Amino acid sequence: MKTSTKFIIAALFIILLPMAFLAVLSNSLINKQVEKSVHEAINIHLKAAWLQYYERANQMNMGLLQAANSFGFVDAVKKKDAAYLRNQGILWKKYRPYLDIWTVVDTDSRVIASINNNNTGDIYNINGLIEKAMSARTPVISTEIVSKDFLLKEAQKLSEQAHIKAVKGLEKNEYNRNIMDEENGMMVIAAVPIIDKSNNVIGAIVAGNLLNNDSYFPDALEERFPELISTIAHDGMRIATNIKGGDGVSAIGTLLPQKVMDSINMWREYKGKAYLLDKEYFTAFHPIKNNKGEVIGSIFVGLPVKSFTSLRYENLRAITLTAFLGSAIALVIAFIITQRITKPLRLLTAGIKEIEKGNLDIQIPIADKSKTGDELASLTSTFNDMVKALKIQIEETGLLLKSLEEKNREMLQTNRALQSSKEQLEVAYEEAQTQSEELESANEELRILNEDLDKKTKELLDVNKRLKTEEETASRVKNELQSIFDGIQDNIIFFDLDYNIIKANTAFFNKFPVDKKDLLTKKCHQILQKRDAPCDVCAVRDTYNSKTTTFREERGADGNEKIIQKFAFPVKNSSGILTGVVEHIKDVTEQRMIEQQLIQAEKLTSLGEMLSGVAHELNNPLTGIIGFSELILEQEPQSDIKNSLLKINKEALRCKKIVQNLLTFARRHAPEREYININDIIHVALELREYDLNVNNIKVVTSLDLNLPMTMADSFQIQQVFLNIINNAQHAMIEHEGKGMLNISTYYKKGGVIAIKFSDTGPGIASENLNRLFDPFFTTKGVGKGTGLGLSISYGIIKEHGGRISVTSKLGEGATFTIELPVIQAEAAVSEDIAVKDKEKEEKKVTKKGNIIVVDDEPVILELVKEILTKEGHSVDTATNGKAALKLIKEKTYDLLISDVKMPDMSGIELLSKVKKAAPELAKRVIMATGDSAGEDIVKKGVGYLPKPFTVDKLKKAVAEALREKEG
Repeated sequence: MKTSTKFIIAALFIILLPMAFLAVLSNSLINKQVEKSVHEAINIHLKAAWLQYYERANQMNMGLLQAANSFGFVDAVKKKDAAYLRNQGILWKKYRPYLDIWTVVDTDSRVIASINNNNTGDIYNINGLIEKAMSARTPVISTEIVSKDFLLKEAQKLSEQAHIKAVKGLEKNEYNRNIMDEENGMMVIAAVPIIDKSNNVIGAIVAGNLLNNDSYFPDALEERFPELISTIAHDGMRIATNIKGGDGVSAIGTLLPQKVMDSINMWREYKGKAYLLDKEYFTAFHPIKNNKGEVIGSIFVGLPVKSFTSLRYENLRAITLTAFLGSAIALVIAFIITQRITKPLRLLTAGIKEIEKGNLDIQIPIADKSKTGDELASLTSTFNDMVKALKIQIEETGLLLKSLEEKNREMLQTNRALQSSKEQLEVAYEEAQTQSEELESANEELRILNEDLDKKTKELLDVNKRLKTEEETASRVKNELQSIFDGIQDNIIFFDLDYNIIKANTAFFNKFPVDKKDLLTKKCHQILQKRDAPCDVCAVRDTYNSKTTTFREERGADGNEKIIQKFAFPVKNSSGILTGVVEHIKDVTEQRMIEQQLIQAEKLTSLGEMLSGVAHELNNPLTGIIGFSELILEQEPQSDIKNSLLKINKEALRCKKIVQNLLTFARRHAPEREYININDIIHVALELREYDLNVNNIKVVTSLDLNLPMTMADSFQIQQVFLNIINNAQHAMIEHEGKGMLNISTYYKKGGVIAIKFSDTGPGIASENLNRLFDPFFTTKGVGKGTGLGLSISYGIIKEHGGRISVTSKLGEGATFTIELPVIQAEAAVSEDIAVKDKEKEEKKVTKKGNIIVVDDEPVILELVKEILTKEGHSVDTATNGKAALKLIKEKTYDLLISDVKMPDMSGIELLSKVKKAAPELAKRVIMATGDSAGEDIVKKGVGYLPKPFTVDKLKKAVAEALREKEG
């Protein structure tokens, strides 16, 4: 075998052996990295699955917390208002259609209301979950198994959804389940306690989502991770999954492998490869536990093995191709180097053979004579010199035999040296080949390391970018939270476990000008209460002891101080150990004042409604008294009888005015400005208070400017201002001396200003209270005697009208309130002359007589109206109810309908709507009479209006006007 061939074989062996070793090692490392990536992906997907699993539960929890704290919900639970609570639940389900149950229970777990049925009073038992939420006073989320009976009580469709038939024989070594048809349901349930204002648990709200045959969980995961399969299983049976069989049918009802269930039943998770419906997956099964820690099912995620097998094959092909190309390149390089090294040896061998043949003229060419360190070049040069010397020696054989022998010995020595050099050359060649292979291997390792370094650098840049983004987000969130913290107007204080203030918001430091240096050396009671020991009543101390939320409400000693609410919340670490306390201090004085004002407003509303009913009942008999007394007076009776009738008529008219004033006060009005006389408003206000002022010995003296100009204002609001001032003056004078005098005057000031003064002889107002008199909720009256809102409301009303209100007073000399209002001309006011002319023109019109039907449930009024109108020449029919009136209207044609508004069975408004259909022309000529506050609504409907009690003249004018409209 040739030396070059040996060199090539040796080089090939040296190259291929490490190359094969590196290929096997690379493939092993890549496979391990792939498996590691698979396990990491499975872990990430399992965490994502749990987050997806509890997504709806967290939504239910937040919704229930919002519902439990919504306005009116706590009161409805206390009253057990099932209709209200059920409507609330139906409203929540409208926006959260996945809710399968939504039930409110009391503290005994008895049903108050449910969205699925109207059953109440049943015990609602869900494995102790509700009792756990109420006892812990905190929301509880859990997965529970609910029975078929429970689902049937809720709704038939839930029982049908829960029913799943087992599908056997699709898995190898599948789990042997005892019950093949599952009728119970697995449900994610949230229970939230309902806590009233006294911090007492009064019940709970329970909501749940049935998982059986519910595709939301697997579909949502598959949408986020397209290749991921997922399953929720109960006792080894798939109840919700996106796994499909070969026929495309969902695998709901199929059974898990036995080896998986062995781990789940031991309360352990299972991770590894598993065959599911004849397909191999990388899987992770994790047990699902109920609120008592019992395993009731499992959650599963999986990735197909084939998606990672193709990656392995690609890596193996790349490694094999790289090894093959490397070997080929190394073989070519080895061949070239071998040819260069062995060429001089071949020439030497050929030269020696020529010498053996006797050719002493042979000369071996030297490639580069300048390379003196080259052993082969030196050897070739020596060989050439040897041939020359040999030639000379042969020529001089005879003469130099002895010398030849010596040269022969030299040649033998040279030959040995040559042989030694050859051996050294072979060793050097092998070392060079080894170094070349090592260099190639190092170069390959360097390339791999460089690729890894590039990947790590990219990953590091990505991580750095993500960390920077997260840091910016955290900083922004921190700043936002700090802004919110400092923006809260209530005081929020953080304490450690030894009464030291470690943090507080801006509102605290604004209210308590505390030196922040003291926070490092002093306790809260030393800083705020200037005492050495903690306060006797302290919410923070109670939370230290109970480790639960504490609520306290504190008032001033004399009952006039502010009302403060204090909430102390425990702060615990991840191990549940108390690390501090947060105290929330809120001033609810204004809130309580507003609540009292709202209660008073509700009382006034109820009083107004009652006054409206009373006025209606009084106005009917007053109408008879006034009308009949006027009819008798028209007959010119005897003087003594006439005087008595005039007194009766006068007092009846007085009663009428009193009732009208009460209705005016009680009726609700939208703010509306009109052209008014301020003196008239004062008269009405005094009439409303006349009785109280007289019985309390308050004398009223008025000095009103009769030439006072009219102005645009809201008469009801201005009347409210006058009543507030009169009431305050009355109370002050009664408490001062039990009597007094109130002077009211009006006058016109230059510059277009109307001035109104109220001066009383009360105790006066202290100078320190004058500047606060118009502040909301400020009052000098005792507890329960005033809200402190009357003057502040009055100030706002006058300010809105463009005016001003002021007060002057000295202790012991009474008080004077002065109101100034600008004179504002009406934009469309009609002059008095034109109005008088129009009125005279109307009165001169001749009114023809007509057929009139009168409807009223009061016989006295029917008799009165008929007598008055008959004397005027009209034809009058009467009816005591709407039904009788309709019968007459269908039988006879009428020119005018006069009807009472409030009547039994059929009201006047209902009668009018029926008349519009039966006699449309008559419906255009209608007068409605009423004795309550319905007059404004009637006027808005565009029909005639006659308020009770009415006089004879007013009735005649109303009828004449209605019939003139007919002629026109």
